[in-house]
Amino acid sequence: MEISSLSNMQIPIGQEVFGHQVRPEILEMIQLDMPNFGLENCLSISELQTYRIKYLESLWLKLDQDFSNATSIGSTKVAGGQKSNLEKSTQN
Repeated sequence: MEISSLSNMQIPIGQEVFGHQVRPEILEMIQLDMPNFGLENCLSISELQTYRIKYLESLWLKLDQDFSNATSIGSTKVAGGQKSNLEKSTQN
């Protein structure tokens, strides 16, 4: 049995994941919480799942912010008297 480098709990056989098996983006998130977590360290599948969810949530948040910024820029242009692409295409 391995010991989790995150929780110091025993990990059942077959439930362990090593740092080198983790996607780099998720490994970076783990290292934000545990700077010493490296490629040779170990965590459980359930701990990895927690970081996968955290990573997906951060992606959704970024997409939402990007979308909000894009729509506010588009609204400013339309409010400023410029026609949107939709308006231009429907006039032709």
